Amino acid sequence: MTTARAAILFSIAALLCGGLGVLLLTDQPGLRAEYYSLTPKWEGPPVYVGIGQPQVLGPEDLRPLVSTKIFSLRWRGWLVVDTSGQYQFQLRADEGGYLILDGERTAQKKSRVVLERGVHSIEIGFYQTKGHSRLRTRWIPPGGDLAALP
Repeated sequence: MTTARAAILFSIAALLCGGLGVLLLTDQPGLRAEYYSLTPKWEGPPVYVGIGQPQVLGPEDLRPLVSTKIFSLRWRGWLVVDTSGQYQFQLRADEGGYLILDGERTAQKKSRVVLERGVHSIEIGFYQTKGHSRLRTRWIPPGGDLAALP
């Protein structure tokens, strides 16, 4: 099967699953990723739903998807915090993006947030309308170093 044909079939299957609101149960680490093709505003049903890390370092990270020029991505899930304290979050998006922790939108590029030990809801959005696709999300836990989100 050609790569293009496989990508089309994969996108159709993902659209059907995403459109039906399928719950993804997996032991793979990461957040629920929703990819919206040809819209920078997370409109309509996602054409891809999977599990992944909130990083886009170039078009190679988007290969199975329909459009790598105009799109939006959203990751949702839970962040497990082992230690209470102040955390620094960094979101670097070449077009635009957002980070929401426990229902509160944080500063766009850098933010400091006090989190209690436990489980916290997290949502990261990213959109692209031209040029290179780049998103990097990282954090610094209390007493730790800058690292990718776990």
